Parts: sequence; structure tokens; C-alpha cells
Amino acid sequence: MVNRPEPSTPEANFEGFDGACAAACELADRLKEREAQVRGGFVYRSTGSGALPPASHLHRAKGKDSVALKLELSLLWAAGGGGADPRTGDLHNVRFDARDWAELLGLAHPDENGKRRIRDALQRLESHQLIERTAVAGQPTIVKIRNDTGTGAAYRRPGDKGSDGNYFKLPPSFWTNGWLAQLSGTAIIVLLAILYLDSISRSKGDALFASPQYRHDHFGFSQDTWYDGLKELRGHHILAHTKQPVRKRFSPDHTHSRDAYFLETARFRVKPGTKTDAISVLLAQDAIAQATANRIRKG
Repeated sequence: MVNRPEPSTPEANFEGFDGACAAACELADRLKEREAQVRGGFVYRSTGSGALPPASHLHRAKGKDSVALKLELSLLWAAGGGGADPRTGDLHNVRFDARDWAELLGLAHPDENGKRRIRDALQRLESHQLIERTAVAGQPTIVKIRNDTGTGAAYRRPGDKGSDGNYFKLPPSFWTNGWLAQLSGTAIIVLLAILYLDSISRSKGDALFASPQYRHDHFGFSQDTWYDGLKELRGHHILAHTKQPVRKRFSPDHTHSRDAYFLETARFRVKPGTKTDAISVLLAQDAIAQATANRIRKG
């Protein structure tokens, strides 16, 4: 049985929140509401002795809100489509003013300090071979995304035929409803890890679990990061907690249990602070629409 704690849901009331939502809605219109595709290798490494995944590197950047991590996800959303630059014909690049990025991320004082923080974040992304920049006199810098596993290879959409690795998606509502701006970098990196676990799960909708050893070896972040991120995500009702019984070998009794989590991405369809009853209504509407579509297909 799922344990659904009801902590007080944090409100979306910081200064830059409304501006972040407005900027995201404008960008979503330009992008025709496409989703962001994120490679598993952005948050996952195959062995504990390997280099940290790019997401962990970016999360360790100075600053609690991990501007570089949020900016990389936003670049994958904005530049990860198949459209070419109308001026150059190049794929997978954008040329937006630093102020626009600062507003999208909900940074304070986007005209001044926000722009500086974006420039610092771009420099960090370039140092990890996630982007390359080209300065253009009198115009915004051209930013071209590279493979999001940090290899420096040219970017190819992970969903395209012949592309490498598994991937998961973030919906445009993650930006347009202000979740990217609202969540801390710690909550976002844990969310990415949970999305990765969901992407490799044999059955969608299963409770998700990762042992401390698995988290250390494959995600590369600390116990504090994991539990702080979980606490924030549960506070927003993005995760629901459950206890899973674990059978010990050669014993008929379930004498041990472990913490596992259900991912509730429907939460992204409303803004932070929305009561959980609204999510239930959305899910019920989805079920009715699906049942209607099934009846139509059957004639």
C-alpha cells in the first residue's frame, strides 16, 4: 500500500516565478510544445570508478540552485529538435540573449546579476564539453549543444534511428508551469535519477528503488543529496513513498522492507502549490479520454 504523506506543499511565490513561466510559454510556442530528450548517460555512469556523470559535475557547481544544471536541461529542450538555424543551416544551436535564459530559469535581476550567472554557467558547460560557443559581433552568442554524456561528440537526438543510448523525457510543462525554476538543483538531480530508473524499469508504473551502493556507483552523489532531493520532491507530491517487502534467501518470511517511490509526472501539468485534488481530476480526465479513444478504435 502506498504511503502518501501530506506535507504542506511549497508555494510558488518567489520573485522570478511568474517571469519564468511567461518566458517558458513563449519558448514552448516556438518549439511547438516538444519535449526535452535527456540521455541516461547525463545522470548515470556504468561503474563506480568511472568519471562522474555530467549532471553530478554540474550539481557540484558553486551555488545551491545549480544554474548550470538547469541551463543544460533548458538547452537540450531548446536546441534538441531537428530544425536548422535559418541563418546558417546548422542543427542544434540557439542564439538567445543571456537575459532571456536568466528569466527562463527564474533568476533574480535578470538584466544584471542574472546575465552574469548565465555567462558563468555557459562557461562551465563548455568546460565539460556539453556545448560550444561562437561569439558574433553585436549579436547574442551562438550556443551549439554537444552530446549530453559529456564526450564532446556531436549532438544527435537520442530518439533518432541509429542514435546511442537510452533516454527519458521532460515535458514542456516542466518549464511552462515553473517546475524548473521552482525546484532546487538537488531536487532536480534526484528527479533525473528517478526518471532514469523509470526509463529502464521493466514495467512502467512500478515502484522505483536504488540501493545506497547503486546510487554511489552509478549516480555519483551523496546520501545527503539523495535524501534532501527526495524530501523536496515528496513535498511537491512528485514522488509517493511506499515500503516494499524484501524476501531473505531461504526464509519464507518477508522480514525486511525497503523504501521505494512512485513517480507522478502528472504533477508537472499544474503549477507548484496546486492542491493534489486537481491532479486526481486530470488523471480521471485522461482515463475517460483514453477509454473514449479505445471505443472509437474498436468501432
